[in-house]
Amino acid sequence: MKKILLSLVLISFTLGANAAKADRHDDFCPNTPSPVPVNLSVNYGEVEYLHDLRHSSFSRYLRREMDMKAKLAQTVRGLTVAEAAFGLQGNAEVTKLGNRYCVRLANVNVTFGYSRIVVLVDRKYKEKSCEYKVVKEHEDTHVYLNRQVLTEFAPRIKQTAQAAAASIPPRVEYTKVKAEKALSEMLAKVQEAIKPEMAEFRKLQDERNQAIDTKENYRATTNMCDRW
Repeated sequence: MKKILLSLVLISFTLGANAAKADRHDDFCPNTPSPVPVNLSVNYGEVEYLHDLRHSSFSRYLRREMDMKAKLAQTVRGLTVAEAAFGLQGNAEVTKLGNRYCVRLANVNVTFGYSRIVVLVDRKYKEKSCEYKVVKEHEDTHVYLNRQVLTEFAPRIKQTAQAAAASIPPRVEYTKVKAEKALSEMLAKVQEAIKPEMAEFRKLQDERNQAIDTKENYRATTNMCDRW
């Protein structure tokens, strides 16, 4: 169960010196493609272990505390929720001439990772018991898999953002308000380019986690302890 959260786009401008003369549009705001610096911050998330709820309360907890809807099997003993977060910020270099603004994307900052990882263990299993240990180990494997997928996808997210940012040409606007809006629209294009990667990220997350949530695996874990 995952939820993707999009942060607000933060905009800042650096105004360049007024140009002395601009006879042609291209002279004032030339389209000279060059790499746009993209910084990627990866957050692997801190793990919260909660073992004071009955499994019958897991769905209620997710709905109340994490705004997630989940219909869980009554036999679930543990649950891991990795709440994914994606944020995009950027700066523009703006050159002003008279009433014209040349807006050029200067850099992009991407945050990608987990804002929160919660591991729930049914409270009927006391800490240090065999059952608690087995459930926790299983859920820790889910934590590991989620972080593994994050590590694999981080370079893809950065490469996609770099390619998208480099393809965005500068724009001429005639008011400061429109110049600010231009940056928002440039960053929106970067965000749109990243969306397919995020969909693949969530798909691989599901596949990796489902691979260990099998009947055979559950049967093997229940054979490890006597007091389920």
